[in-house]
Amino acid sequence: INSIIFSGSDLYAGGEEGSGGAVWKYNGTSWSKVGGADISSSLTINSIIFSGSDLYAGGEGSSGGAVWKYNGTSWSKVGGAD
Repeated sequence: INSIIFSGSDLYAGGEEGSGGAVWKYNGTSWSKVGGADISSSLTINSIIFSGSDLYAGGEGSSGGAVWKYNGTSWSKVGGAD
């Protein structure tokens, strides 16, 4: 785990799992992977932040830095070389 943040009563943790970068959400009872899957297979999440209802995850990949946005449904790449 490289980054954690609270949003309301939920705890979010970002980092690298065996298969790639991921963000996890803890609701006080159980953990679930945000978006249901890894963000990218070559990304290590170093920071997470909310802007409004959007969750952003930034990190380093095999080709450089990247920023990803989760809109409540899916992850999409904002910028970077990953």
